[in-house]
Amino acid sequence: MVTEMDKLRRAKEYLEKLAEGVDPFTGETLAHDTVLNNVRLSRCFFYTAGVLGRVIRNGGRIGGASGGKKPFIITDEEIARVSVSDKPVPVSVFVKAVNDAVLDPERKTLSAVKITGWLEKKGLLKTVEAEPGKRRKVLTEKSAAAGMSSETRQGAGGTYEIMLYDKKAQRFLLDNLKNMTEE
Repeated sequence: MVTEMDKLRRAKEYLEKLAEGVDPFTGETLAHDTVLNNVRLSRCFFYTAGVLGRVIRNGGRIGGASGGKKPFIITDEEIARVSVSDKPVPVSVFVKAVNDAVLDPERKTLSAVKITGWLEKKGLLKTVEAEPGKRRKVLTEKSAAAGMSSETRQGAGGTYEIMLYDKKAQRFLLDNLKNMTEE
């Protein structure tokens, strides 16, 4: 018998595949000109899959604001469960892998902002004014040695720059995750 939790897990899996530009039923890469490959829809799929992940971690309960939750911490066992990608990934994909490895629904989740802020303190990222009133983080001279790179991509709103973290960078983040969250 298929339970509600099974349905939630399957829906989350389908959304993650769609967000990655993959047909969830065949495993084939979606055509670039399909509406399902639109960057806005991809972000929506990632976001919704994240919400479903939190609902699953909450035992199927839809929680309110995380104000009453315990702070984010991660154990060595949970770190060992984090899936490190062989290909370079955006920080959001890395954060999702970390949050998926944490099984305590009473803990807050890790955010990409926490990681990029820590990387900026360590000199691996810096904030620049991209245009008047708009700031963004960019790589520094030290970034490449740590396994970080950037790539120009085409989205519905035009071209944009995305930072990617290779296997070495993901391992570096995992090795420093406890320090990062304690600071």
